[in-house]
Amino acid sequence: MPNNRKNLIRLICVLFVSMIVTSCATSDNNDSRVEMSGNTYDMRNLKVSDLHSIKLDTIFKAQATIHNSNRYTTAQAYYRCKFYDPALFSIQDNQQWIPVQILANQSEVIECSTTNPDAATFKVELSSKGKALDVNR
Repeated sequence: MPNNRKNLIRLICVLFVSMIVTSCATSDNNDSRVEMSGNTYDMRNLKVSDLHSIKLDTIFKAQATIHNSNRYTTAQAYYRCKFYDPALFSIQDNQQWIPVQILANQSEVIECSTTNPDAATFKVELSSKGKALDVNR
């Protein structure tokens, strides 16, 4: 009987450790506040992380980090932020695509803001150059 108890404790420990490892192995782009579109080949090395926001009086600021994991090539992409009210209805749909270059194996912090007082949350949209037809220059 004591041997069965030891085996049961070992099994529980193994299951617990495997659950912890599995839950830690998530991609940053699984965040529901990130939407990636365009050419999958161009976007495969880009990851969006560290999404933060702050509301100061009537200004809602959003920030995120884009990392290029390619060790040799600079990535060209476009981003924009979409803002939502507390009920998750989209507000300020006229955000322009903004070009960004991320050097090989580097990160770039991006920022967006809105003065719409209803803004409560945001989403970052990241696109390869094919999708950005209305680029802000």
